[in-house]
Amino acid sequence: MCSSNTKAGSAPSRPSTPVENDLRRRAGLEGYPGGFIEHYVIPTLYPAGLTPPRQLVLGSFALAVNLVAYGLLVRRRLRGG
Repeated sequence: MCSSNTKAGSAPSRPSTPVENDLRRRAGLEGYPGGFIEHYVIPTLYPAGLTPPRQLVLGSFALAVNLVAYGLLVRRRLRGG
């Protein structure tokens, strides 16, 4: 059986996270709890104040941009370009 050092529901720390935290402390900065994903990626993808209606608008915009881009690509391929 495989064991893990992580709490239930939390992502495991990546090998570079303890090294980064150590280097931050040596530079006089604070380390951070959790891992790289929780510290950098999640706040970027889900910033504070991102409400469900805003998510819907942003998601719809991203979908529309992709549909136009792929539509142009398919049209170009069908024309032999």
